[in-house]
Amino acid sequence: MSKRSFYTQDELDQMHALLLDVLCEIRNVCDRHGLRYYLYCGTLLGCIRHGGFIPWDDDIDIAMPAEDYKKFLEIAPQEMPSWCAVQDLYHTKGYPYVWAKVSRNGTTLMDTDYRNSGMHMGIAVDIYPFLGIPENKVLASLQRFAVEAARQTSRVHLLRKVPAMRTSTARKLCVYLPVHTLRLIGKLLYKAAMLDPDKHTKACTVDAAPFVPKYNWKDWQETTTASFDGEMFTIPANYDKLLRTMYGDYMKLPPEEKRVGHLPNPDHTIIDFNKDYREYI
Repeated sequence: MSKRSFYTQDELDQMHALLLDVLCEIRNVCDRHGLRYYLYCGTLLGCIRHGGFIPWDDDIDIAMPAEDYKKFLEIAPQEMPSWCAVQDLYHTKGYPYVWAKVSRNGTTLMDTDYRNSGMHMGIAVDIYPFLGIPENKVLASLQRFAVEAARQTSRVHLLRKVPAMRTSTARKLCVYLPVHTLRLIGKLLYKAAMLDPDKHTKACTVDAAPFVPKYNWKDWQETTTASFDGEMFTIPANYDKLLRTMYGDYMKLPPEEKRVGHLPNPDHTIIDFNKDYREYI
């Protein structure tokens, strides 16, 4: 167990191996059922630039078209091995994100402020849904509002459980609002916003970034496979254009001081790859 500002190399190596196992299981479910997925963001970048993980990275991101994403969330809980926990807004009580995670039981990656949040706090692979975006500006604005409303209402449960999150007056007031009603409204709005990208020209993933029309969907429709740390996964054939959209000159390494992972609060994080997070609660 460690509690420090940065990972040791041994911790990163263990993290990568455990995350890759989860990714392989997700791929296997998708392949069995003909579901589309793509390596995404830093994981796609690592695949192309490094042949696997970006050396200092500490997560895996994949994306799925909305219809495939919904089917995966119905199928995966029954087909993933017992050491995997599938979590999403619709099927996991109190889950605070608008994208899904497949977490690994028996591990801990815990911000101590969230110790009593009720969340699964093992290491996890993030799965972002691709939504189609209407060409009509009014409809696109309504969709963006629905996604943002779902994003905000999904967190209300955490605001009650995690005092450290109450960083503004609005968030403090949320503690007194009806959690279940707000979450239900958010889920209904999100369901209405989940448009099939195959029926639209523009698309965007629902992740931590603003929901805006980032991509032409046709750039994702043709796929190929590539090796990621010795395992083969699906990537967009047009990866060069897409990575330039995401990162600009993506083959250029960032300055050394920016070669860090994604821990939001590294000085207060418990990392343990051999003990389940529930043992720390």
